[in-house]
Amino acid sequence: MTKRLSCQTAALIRPGLDPVDLATGLSDAARVSAGWVQNHLTVYDGQIAEAMGYAVTGGKALRAFLVLESARLHRIDMQFAAPAAAAIEC
Repeated sequence: MTKRLSCQTAALIRPGLDPVDLATGLSDAARVSAGWVQNHLTVYDGQIAEAMGYAVTGGKALRAFLVLESARLHRIDMQFAAPAAAAIEC
């Protein structure tokens, strides 16, 4: 069973996520993956949580972009693709 995203996480995802260009798509992917990780790491302490938070900040988010674009192409709802995009960035 797939867990529904929290309202905070769902707000990070633009409906349709149809980027105009690569820069916009990368920016959106970085925002979605970093937001998802940060929203879910607030309850955890330790080195692994710190490393995951660090992994999704400041990068290009190319891997997350590829996950989100693949989901969009296959008409998979972005709320279900976001956790996978965040995980692959970590």
